[in-house]
Amino acid sequence: MFISGLGGIAFFCLPAKRNHGYTAIFQPVSRPGVIWMEATPVRPPTPQFEEFDPVDIQREAAMFYGLFLRGQPVESLRRDIEIPRQMFEKWLSHPCYDGHFRDNVKRIYHFRRKVLAVFEELVDQARLEARIQ
Repeated sequence: MFISGLGGIAFFCLPAKRNHGYTAIFQPVSRPGVIWMEATPVRPPTPQFEEFDPVDIQREAAMFYGLFLRGQPVESLRRDIEIPRQMFEKWLSHPCYDGHFRDNVKRIYHFRRKVLAVFEELVDQARLEARIQ
């Protein structure tokens, strides 16, 4: 393996017939008989679901809690918040939806589950306070 530098760019020279599992991250630069590879930075994998801003979750849950305080039935609000599991699986398995759509669906699904958990906590607290009084 030969390593040389040119203007701050590192080049790796690998024999043409050897397969090193890591060569897929390099871009080929042509030269007869030898494969020249230009090193490209590899991004670390991003977490599948980065943490959501807690304020956004609380704000959305507070909106539904406000509807609850105005007399909306709790079960109706739960159905509005929650994405049914069957619908979630249908969106993920549909062949016409691309990867970006599926990633967004997963993000929304996990966000709404957190909103539902905060909403449930607010409703339980309201019921507990009503019982104490």
